[in-house]
Amino acid sequence: MLFNSLPFLVLLAATFTLFHLPPLRRGQTLVLIAASLVFYAWEAPWLLLLLIGSILTNTLISRLVASGPVPRLARVMVAGLLFNLSLIGLFKYGALAASSLGLSDRGVGHTLVTLPLPIGISFYTFESISLLVDLFRHRRRGEPSFIPDGGWRHLEHTALFVAFFPHLISGPILKADRFYPQIGPKRFRDIHWNCAFKLCVLGFFLKMVVATTLRTPPPAWPTRSF
Repeated sequence: MLFNSLPFLVLLAATFTLFHLPPLRRGQTLVLIAASLVFYAWEAPWLLLLLIGSILTNTLISRLVASGPVPRLARVMVAGLLFNLSLIGLFKYGALAASSLGLSDRGVGHTLVTLPLPIGISFYTFESISLLVDLFRHRRRGEPSFIPDGGWRHLEHTALFVAFFPHLISGPILKADRFYPQIGPKRFRDIHWNCAFKLCVLGFFLKMVVATTLRTPPPAWPTRSF
């Protein structure tokens, strides 16, 4: 789903409405998570399996980094980094490795060559690494953890941090220790409409005019024969 498409505008309007309904105030995080999953799975639903698997694994690893035994902290951190980097390596460089080794015609090599590249995998994988790194730094410095105590709440917050649709497929990579403290109930009357409107207009201008123009290849120069 593209930001400059009609389905996205419908999804954005529906999410905004449901998010601010008083009966759903306690479930605002779930509303954003659901919207993010719909956004990501719009054109290829099977990609949700990979995204959800990444979220669940990083939720467990981040909990261990935040509160696991100190002697095992480094090993848990290394395991988390290897998992995330392996995910990128498999989908982004697996086909190249199989072709370079001459294995693209059979077995696992053929599977690697035919694997599609999941959209946004670099962004949400590095987002997960950002979470682990921030937790590791806080733990080493003896600072209080910024993740919630409850396991379910931690899963909710991690899912929102990793899959939040405004930056899921195009970044930027956010800092977990700045994002997590902002998760909480929001009220319609607290919206700063002036600032919000300006940011939306600026964002769509940068997307529709600047980014799209820069990505469009220039026209070919006419050739003349002499």
